[in-house]
Formats: sequence, C-alpha cells, structure tokens
Amino acid sequence: MVMATRFSCELTARVDGGSVEILQGGEVEFSVTPEHAASALRLDGDLDLVAVDALMDHLNWAVAAGGPIVLDMTGVTYIDSAGVRALFKAARRMLTTGGCIFLHVDEGVVAKVLEMVAIEHVPNVHIVKHHAQRP
Repeated sequence: MVMATRFSCELTARVDGGSVEILQGGEVEFSVTPEHAASALRLDGDLDLVAVDALMDHLNWAVAAGGPIVLDMTGVTYIDSAGVRALFKAARRMLTTGGCIFLHVDEGVVAKVLEMVAIEHVPNVHIVKHHAQRP
C-alpha cells in the first residue's frame, strides 16, 4: 500500500462476482477486496481537509454499495471539522438507505472530538471504543 504523507485509507467492500479492484485517489491508494455484506474502511493518520475528499469518494461508494459501513478509526491521530463533516454527511446519506455506520475509535483525541460533536446522537451512528491495552 502506498502511504500518503499524513493519511492512508484501506477500503474493504463487497464486490459483485468476488473480483478485486484497486482504486487510486491522489497520493492515497485504496484497495478493495471482497467482504461479507459490510463495507469496511481503515483510516490512519490525520483526517483533515487534505484527506477528506479522497475519503468522501470512498464513503460515497460504500454508501452506494449498501449494507453497513465499518470505519476503523483507531489509527486516526487527528480529526478536524472537515473530517467530522464527512462523517455526518455519510451518516445522513445512510439514513436514506436504512444503513448504519460503526465508528471504531480508541480512547484518544478522536473519540473526544466525536463526543463533543455528539455524533452518537445520530440514529444510525454507533461508536465502538477500543480501550488501550495495559502492560
């Protein structure tokens, strides 16, 4: 996988016929592989204005594919208002299809930002917090 300077994204989604397709956007490479009925995206780095357009392209694709969306955001170290807005937009689009979004976050700053904006109050958004392992 080619890593962007500050952001990378791996998209795993249901693909008809079980084929594998590679999507590329700017400096970030997105790989698509067959998965059950959900679309799963793994995000690493900063989810900011620089990265949000590439993320929205793939979120829109995942919404159109149907089924729930799982966003593994445990590798996201920073999120700004553009990233938050992208999550709200995707959730709003999923409401029209009856789908939901599961946001997997750790106990860090991203979880705190999502708490502050009350994204968990959107009916189809579910936050799954992963607790840091203690030695």
